Amino acid sequence: MVLHRAIQAARAGDLAVLAELRDAGSLSEGIADAQEAGPVHHAARCGHLDCLKFLVLEARLPGNTRARNGATPAHDAAATGHATELQWLVEFGGCHVQDRDVAGATALHLAARFGHVAVVQWLLSAGAGAQDVTDCGAIPAHYATAKGDLTCLKLLVNQAPGCVNRQTGMGATPLYLASQEGHLHVVEFLVKDCGANVRLRAHDGMSALHAAAHMGHHALVVWLATFTDTDLSCQDNEGATALHFAASAGHHRILERLLRMGAQVLQDYWGGTPLHDAAENGEMECCRILLAAGVSSSERDVDGFTAADLADYNGHYQCANYLRAVERNRPIGRGRACLVQRSMSVFHKELPTPPRPRALSCPTARRAHYITQNTHIRLTPPPPAVKRPRGRAGLNNLATAYLYHELSKGGGGVAWRGVVWRGVVGFGGDADDENRCALEHSAMSGATSELEIAPAGRRAKQWHS
Repeated sequence: MVLHRAIQAARAGDLAVLAELRDAGSLSEGIADAQEAGPVHHAARCGHLDCLKFLVLEARLPGNTRARNGATPAHDAAATGHATELQWLVEFGGCHVQDRDVAGATALHLAARFGHVAVVQWLLSAGAGAQDVTDCGAIPAHYATAKGDLTCLKLLVNQAPGCVNRQTGMGATPLYLASQEGHLHVVEFLVKDCGANVRLRAHDGMSALHAAAHMGHHALVVWLATFTDTDLSCQDNEGATALHFAASAGHHRILERLLRMGAQVLQDYWGGTPLHDAAENGEMECCRILLAAGVSSSERDVDGFTAADLADYNGHYQCANYLRAVERNRPIGRGRACLVQRSMSVFHKELPTPPRPRALSCPTARRAHYITQNTHIRLTPPPPAVKRPRGRAGLNNLATAYLYHELSKGGGGVAWRGVVWRGVVGFGGDADDENRCALEHSAMSGATSELEIAPAGRRAKQWHS
């Protein structure tokens, strides 16, 4: 889409062109991009205070106009860190610090999300609410912890100490979000300085330890297990422990460390052990560690599947062959392993060396997919009549959508989207990534401004779909 000349001028800070358009009568309220954001939005977004004053005071364009997603120019200025433009819009442009977009996000939510300390300070001094809640139950502190910005978080906690254990609509606390994003310094602050409750869980039963283990944050898992009273064997609403999540995602260092620290190997409510999850996703090293810990490869889930069966169903043939080889070589007379805590000596047990893995296609999220593509293979036991997707299967290529906003591409309005992301995109990126998130525009700008917050793991797939 070709942007109107007025929008291009506002973005470039070209006062001469804007004056020319005004004199020609070509500067009106009807000028907007595909997301209904006008020149005032773009001037605020790009930090051009002189153009902002000209458009509102001389061209008589409204300073509090809203884009399709309900964002005002003040939202744009806050998201991009332009404190001077934001202050002017509030004092002279008709915007208010309590203005919300269609998802209930205020300028303070966005400033906290992108870590703009000066903007957060000014908004708090201007009366912005540190406990204002979006439609999905998020307060600004949730955004600051997900971002990992300790300075913004301290400002918000000082303003509203009660926000430390505040849960979103899906039960995620600031500690949960910091744990999932791997921000150890934020976790330490929340626990040691603010007294955050490490046993408070999301509504699907996931704890901060679950989240950290699932996302592979080894140092954070060790810290939680060492310096807090978190339960290493706690189960979520589907019976999954941190071992299940670490095994399914292939985080073998976390898996081994939790076992050494005393985490129990339990079955989830599908009857699956962490070995089932590791095999289902083809995680050979995790399988080796669990077998060395005494987990039986002959254990069957509620559908009658062994770990090797699930590896077969998902195309991980070498993993399946390895598990069956271990089972064949098991000494006669050895019964099914008890699913309890093992001694340290089990890690020194000799096991067959796993075959070198080949490049395999990405694991699927449903067992049925493999069966339909490989009907010529007979499996034992036969698959049940109705397949149920395992909640954690296939999560290697899926991460949670949290608190992530990006501006619409091609000069559109601010389209605050929740997007699925991996570690290299979104939280934890470098300064260039953050600038890209805040300043670039996405072609998917037609989305609503709804801001979703969901716990990680097996719920993420259902929530996103």
